[in-house]
Amino acid sequence: MRAFLRTGCRKGHARRAFTVLESMVAIGVLLVVAGLLAELGMLTLVEKQRNSGRQQVQEAALNILEAARASAWETLTPDWANAQRLPESLAADLEKAELVVQIDPEPARPLCKRISVEVRWLQDGKPTRLVKFVSLLSARRTARPGGKP
Repeated sequence: MRAFLRTGCRKGHARRAFTVLESMVAIGVLLVVAGLLAELGMLTLVEKQRNSGRQQVQEAALNILEAARASAWETLTPDWANAQRLPESLAADLEKAELVVQIDPEPARPLCKRISVEVRWLQDGKPTRLVKFVSLLSARRTARPGGKP
């Protein structure tokens, strides 16, 4: 009977030590998983912020193209292009933002103008990011040969 109790006690001690070891391993695994989730969460937030900035730039560039579509054909000149600006709130949020709007005649298509809107900026001090949209606009009305509309 004593031998049975001794082996029972030894097994009990061994089982308690094994339970503590299991607990330590489980806590270690939980800490690793929590660390990975925290890192993933931070990367997601940073990427969301980058995408939000890029979306705002795209909307500003498209708004300039919409303004060109709404303008009279004769007013679409290089002076009009030079007068275009990014919204102040967006320009303040972007690092070294640069807007380039060009209006050029389309050589292959008479009575068409190519309008290019390009925005460049630095993001987190890294090389320039770029958003570029190009649109072709044509005159809404043209005079017929002979002078009659």
